[in-house]
Amino acid sequence: MLVITGVNYIETVRQQLPEIPPENIVAEPCGRDTAAAVGLGALHVLRKDPRGIMAVLPADHYIAHVWRFQSVLQAGVTLAASGQWLVTMGITPTRPDTGTYARASCSNTMKTYQFTGWKGSRKSGPEKARQFSRSRRCFIRENSFVM
Repeated sequence: MLVITGVNYIETVRQQLPEIPPENIVAEPCGRDTAAAVGLGALHVLRKDPRGIMAVLPADHYIAHVWRFQSVLQAGVTLAASGQWLVTMGITPTRPDTGTYARASCSNTMKTYQFTGWKGSRKSGPEKARQFSRSRRCFIRENSFVM
């Protein structure tokens, strides 16, 4: 496992994740948001294993059902390992939200969804948000990926 974090959080991450070797906890040279951190992580993974699997998991998420998340993450790793999929994870809405949704063209497998394509909808209005929240084929994108 590799963790990319801000320089101010290195010691906190080491304390909270003692099972991760110190060389696998890497500080960003300077904060440049998510894309730069993902790029830095990708370079580290590529150097260690050109066929390595990388999961991008934002640190600011609350995960109520850890076992369920682990199951979905493992399914994502399995799909990504085939070399044919970039896996994005989404949250099933529990209420209308005007955030970003992904509408799926997919088949339900392994209690996860394999997307053959998706159409994003950014910052939907209240009526569209109600439609999305009632749909079984719409998810809130939460910016977790496996590749």
